[in-house]
Amino acid sequence: MSSTRLFEIVWSSALKTYGEKVARWIADNWRSNNLVIVQSGTGNPRVIRLRVGNDIVDVAYYNPVTGVLTLADKGAQLIYPLIEKDYKRVVVSRKDFCEYTKGSVLAPIVKRVTSDVRPGDEVFVVDENDYLLGVGKSVVSWVDLQGLRRGEVVKLRRKIGC
Repeated sequence: MSSTRLFEIVWSSALKTYGEKVARWIADNWRSNNLVIVQSGTGNPRVIRLRVGNDIVDVAYYNPVTGVLTLADKGAQLIYPLIEKDYKRVVVSRKDFCEYTKGSVLAPIVKRVTSDVRPGDEVFVVDENDYLLGVGKSVVSWVDLQGLRRGEVVKLRRKIGC
């Protein structure tokens, strides 16, 4: 697959998953030759990397089945400031998150969920001050969470801010 086609797949996935600002950031880094897209054995994009000085860091991973970009630790830190203020957020108690959360964010520590969260969405787990604590995949929608007192809310992919 051509490098242009790989870029188009990554760009459209970024637009669908995280919005226009992130897609523009991907395009700007592609044009300045700072973005490296590693192909899988099937020819699809697999790992999206960024040149930062003399280093190359993983930014995101592409899932060809779902068409979703999941963020690596560094990618989450770079992309989070570009995300709209109330976009795909699960607000939690920082103390409880850092102390008790392992692989899942459970309902008792969730303070609020933005109204755009649906099951299967990539979400940002933040504290009450909007500080990024982690990224993951939503298990429930914000409507379902309204009456939820127990259970899993987010499958945590990366724990970042503790």
